Amino acid sequence: MSEFASKTGPFLNQDDRDRAIQSFQRDGYCVLPKLCAADFCDELLGLSLELAIDPAPPVEYEADTGYPGAPASRKSPGGKTLRRLRAIYDRHPLIQQQAGHPAILDIVSEILEPPIAMSRAHHNCVMFKDPRYGSETGWHQDMRYWRFAKPELITAWLALTEAGPDGGCLRFVPGSHRMDFAADRFDSEQFFRPELPENAELLESAEAVPLEVGDVVLFHSRLLHAALRNSADQTRVSLIFTYHCQNNAPVAGTRSDQDPVLFD
Repeated sequence: MSEFASKTGPFLNQDDRDRAIQSFQRDGYCVLPKLCAADFCDELLGLSLELAIDPAPPVEYEADTGYPGAPASRKSPGGKTLRRLRAIYDRHPLIQQQAGHPAILDIVSEILEPPIAMSRAHHNCVMFKDPRYGSETGWHQDMRYWRFAKPELITAWLALTEAGPDGGCLRFVPGSHRMDFAADRFDSEQFFRPELPENAELLESAEAVPLEVGDVVLFHSRLLHAALRNSADQTRVSLIFTYHCQNNAPVAGTRSDQDPVLFD
């Protein structure tokens, strides 16, 4: 076992790797159970909580989102509840190590065309979901605010704390990454409109995806997903990166147009 594998957890065997890729291609997501070792996750969690004590920018607070359940402003009760520590890759070598996890890059390279790049503009964060002031995230595709030549990106979401149904775990609509939707099925903020009968029928097929510490879920940028509020006892903490082909360039002049991290 390599030094990296001994710190983060075992690599996938061939059967598990093949199943993960098949699941991703069919459903638009796959779960890699216990990909990262518990002690490695504990290190990442401790680091994340330390960075959150007096967070250096760029950061996002729940009040900034405008989502259901969020404080009305930063001056409201809970208004300084942290939602994201952004630009997390450049904050610590331990985080960079997870971003370059060989098992994640291997699967992403199989689905997308290598060499692989990691976006500095999108996700690239530690996400917190507070049980008191954490908001609800409606149904959406991540491509609603990403601008690339092709809508082909993959997000890797590592659970640093348990993320069960009570903790506002992710919910996905399997196979929706292969569907095309008319613009009027989304609202002005590009959230999928659950009040429309055709949308409501599709959302009945949604699946909750609970994660244990060390689990990683990979999902496509066109996959419909959402997360309810956290009603558990502890804050949900996750480390999130998004990957794309090096030749899938961001659109110049947009928020997506930042230098990525390149992996050979």
